[in-house]
Amino acid sequence: MVIARLRTIFATALRRKLVADARMKYVDNLREPKPDVDLSRSKRRLLATASGQDRYIITVLIFSGLRPNEALALSRDDVDFEREVLRVRRSINRFQGVGLPKTASSEREADMLPNVRAALQQQSARSQLRSAFVFPSGVGGPLDLTNRRERSWRRLLRQAGLRPRTLYQCRHTYAALQISRSENPQYVAHQMGHTTLEMIIRHYGRWMRKPEWVGRLAE
Repeated sequence: MVIARLRTIFATALRRKLVADARMKYVDNLREPKPDVDLSRSKRRLLATASGQDRYIITVLIFSGLRPNEALALSRDDVDFEREVLRVRRSINRFQGVGLPKTASSEREADMLPNVRAALQQQSARSQLRSAFVFPSGVGGPLDLTNRRERSWRRLLRQAGLRPRTLYQCRHTYAALQISRSENPQYVAHQMGHTTLEMIIRHYGRWMRKPEWVGRLAE
């Protein structure tokens, strides 16, 4: 992540003619371990432990592919029950509050699975429309993402008897579940806000089912 930010800084400096060369283009990204997605096996225990708004948030994260900061920024107008889609138009930034999503491709319409639809309908009834946000805080604004990650999420994992992991594992779980069930990778990429299949293949290719053997070489 540090290298990526430095690359952006040098590219911006080059565009503004502050440097003669974007030196970071010569620096390769470090090899990072692939995420160990094991929530796909323990999601039932996690959802059974969660209650109220926590349960609805986790359901949306695991079964829609939204980033945590996208899910917490959802407004009631972003939920289209008639077409069964979520309009991702905003995200929460810990420094700037509610703003635009991470990239242009992140602005998208994500399909709602039946359990996501049910969770959002229950959340709508629970919040009693007291806020424009789907998941409001006690004062009607958006939930604090840092507090959600550092306190609520960790407490939920302890209660469910699960090992520590990041909240982002819910998004990884969505991709792993879809890919392992032979869903079209291009569809999964769109649901998650990726412009290409590169991220899907790189991070979740190991969950793809083994292709059928043609057997030409044996002949």
